[in-house]
Amino acid sequence: MKDEKQWDPELMIRRARSLACVVEEIGERGKKAGPGDGLLFEGNMLAETVLLSLAAEIALKAWQCRERNGAPDRTHDLEELFDGLGDESRARLEEKMPEVESPVRGFPSVYPGIREALARCGNMFLEWRYAHEHQSLYAETGVLKTALKAIVEAYDDLPSSGRTSQW
Repeated sequence: MKDEKQWDPELMIRRARSLACVVEEIGERGKKAGPGDGLLFEGNMLAETVLLSLAAEIALKAWQCRERNGAPDRTHDLEELFDGLGDESRARLEEKMPEVESPVRGFPSVYPGIREALARCGNMFLEWRYAHEHQSLYAETGVLKTALKAIVEAYDDLPSSGRTSQW
């Protein structure tokens, strides 16, 4: 069966950016919550993690649609989506978010590059949507926020994208 959907990468990247804005707003509101509001804290954490990973997925799929002029890979795994990009796109993204040694003593010696960041957060969308099915989950949201920002900014830098990042 032929895929009849229209894959508009510009619309997709705009939606990824919109979700990132919602994540930021949730984070800001969460900072204002009272210390005894555990339910709000948990809800914010779940919402931020799911929406952030969804935004990264949509942004990577926008890249694939732009490259292919058609449908993206049918997966939620961020590392697989990254690997599904062409060599030039992967190189552009790796340049935008390279591996960097941490200047802070006591932290991991290397801050991950984009590939490692996406590998660490690869199935976050699937896992956190069903957080109640897991004993414990860990989300590297800071790393994923950095990766998402790199993906969107690098996309906006592409010739003929006609956009400049308003991150």
